Amino acid sequence: MKSNGCVVIEGPKWFGKSTTAERFAKSVVKLQKPATYNQYKSLADIGDDNLLLGEKPLLFDEWQKIPELWDYIRYYIDETESWMPKLRSKTIIRTTSTKHFVDSSIATAILDANPNDLMNDLKTFGLLFENLVIRDLKIYVQSLEGNVYNYRDKSGLEADAVIHLNDGRWGLIEIKLGGETLINQGARTLQLLKDKIDQEKMNKPAFLAIITAADSFAYKREDGVYVVPIGCLKP
Repeated sequence: MKSNGCVVIEGPKWFGKSTTAERFAKSVVKLQKPATYNQYKSLADIGDDNLLLGEKPLLFDEWQKIPELWDYIRYYIDETESWMPKLRSKTIIRTTSTKHFVDSSIATAILDANPNDLMNDLKTFGLLFENLVIRDLKIYVQSLEGNVYNYRDKSGLEADAVIHLNDGRWGLIEIKLGGETLINQGARTLQLLKDKIDQEKMNKPAFLAIITAADSFAYKREDGVYVVPIGCLKP
């Protein structure tokens, strides 16, 4: 939930979907009850923000009774499609889109997290920072006539963001809060993925970069990987 924002559970009737979801939910809205259905149908029809009131995670049981509900939730969620490059050797690339909030503040509101909470939970802080960077990259790349993708294969190798322009240029990005250890990890991941890609069938990468929160200036490492603070990003 911290990384995706919302989850849809699908399957046959009477297989325990609701029971399973209720184990994790802190609020439950049962739309099979006529009074509850009528209330939420009215809220959905007018697009009222009270639709999502309640302690999170919030479960909508039988959500399909109000299809507009899912459209309303999706308004807050953006999808990043998977990148499908030409690889040197055969491997299975995960094709599931990655979901991000269109605004990271939505996630902090859902989690009821303040700055101190995030400093005490760097994993969640890192996920929210990644969400913020992806949003900014998508805005900037639009003006360059390109797209932002993600990459992950069956071995677990992944890139947080791949920028691919319409002219064929592409670059790989890892997103880290900062610090030498995380930056070194990100650089190794980028080099491993670059070496996996068949550069005879694709162009060589235009860049490899790590976007950070903590550094005060951008620089190029000896291995050719750029380290770029989020404040230095621009089209």
